[in-house]
Amino acid sequence: MVHRGTTSMARSNVLFLSIDQLRTDALGCYGGTSSRTPHMDALAKRGVRFDEAYVSAPSCVPSRATWLTGLYPPEHRAVDNKFPFRAPGLHPLLYRAASDAGYTTAMLGKTHYAPELTESDRVNVFWPYWYTDPVSAADRWRAPNRTDADTLEGLLVKAFEGFLAYARTTRPASPWFAHLSFVNPHPPDLCANLPSGRRPLPASRVQPPRTAFYLYRARLPPEEWNRKWLAYRACYGATVEYVDDMVGAALRLVNPTTTLVLLTADHGDMLGDHGVEQKSVFFDQAWRVPLILAGPAVEARPNGVERGFACGPDVPMTLRRAMRAQLTRGHEGVDLRPSASTNASTGCLGYNFAANSRTMQTATVTKAFKRVYNGSRLWLWFLRSDVWEEHNLAAA
Repeated sequence: MVHRGTTSMARSNVLFLSIDQLRTDALGCYGGTSSRTPHMDALAKRGVRFDEAYVSAPSCVPSRATWLTGLYPPEHRAVDNKFPFRAPGLHPLLYRAASDAGYTTAMLGKTHYAPELTESDRVNVFWPYWYTDPVSAADRWRAPNRTDADTLEGLLVKAFEGFLAYARTTRPASPWFAHLSFVNPHPPDLCANLPSGRRPLPASRVQPPRTAFYLYRARLPPEEWNRKWLAYRACYGATVEYVDDMVGAALRLVNPTTTLVLLTADHGDMLGDHGVEQKSVFFDQAWRVPLILAGPAVEARPNGVERGFACGPDVPMTLRRAMRAQLTRGHEGVDLRPSASTNASTGCLGYNFAANSRTMQTATVTKAFKRVYNGSRLWLWFLRSDVWEEHNLAAA
């Protein structure tokens, strides 16, 4: 892949905003009609919205390990949430590279790295970090009856504000890099944990899951399945609106002319489409993610939309190139800031370890086709006439 050099201009501050399990069509700027997301939409309007962005793996740890290392799962070895990435030989990881490049650095929020980072990975790092277990009922930062400002996202925005004050007073001559990592809208119990005063979306704004043609692994009759997911989608959409407000609060703290902002997700959420819950599949609802880039050195695209592909390793490559930070050995990806630097002709690769069959699935997506293969079975969709991926050509 092409590695583009950096410019001679002064380095910008860098804000990396990641949102856990954010589905692309949850945003208005991506055509979503359920949630209202004015702050993320405004970020896209002043920057570039990537229409074809795919993560390296449709699950948490593998996707996030790519952010750290710039490598695909077969190289960093975290092929599933239960597999740790292999740190030896992969240094410097993202935060250490930023710090070594002279950036005052902060990691705020959910990491979900396996193994967790050591002190040598966070030299000169401002690291107030609240551990959250998104599958635990004891996650006190997402308890009900809290205001927007007192939930995890609200506390992270406060920590970000504190970090900016620290950077200004302690190292005023240095640029800063902050990774602000929100947990929501990751399940469970999204409605039970909505901040006080917020309610599920009204039923009139919620679309049912698409199950008419392809019930993949649903264990309920279609009518019951749809009822379940309509209720859940109302909670998911309301949580997205809350997170959008927290994104807006974070963006109000920075100068848009001196700060590069990259907003994306580690994966999406099936929300019942195809009869599938959550993620770890290669349907677009789980594999494709929002990606918005705005700020210094981001070249304009027609109508503010990039139609070429942005792949998992392009996120850390863009961040490191913007900071002029060292790459890991074998670092993949392209810098997405220039308008001619996407993977427009090649598409994206993805990897997913199927725990039930203990096989590695590999996927390729281009403008025309999506191909998924696990060593014995093939799925093939012709996307130009089958955008919902309902007709597996390989089955014919």
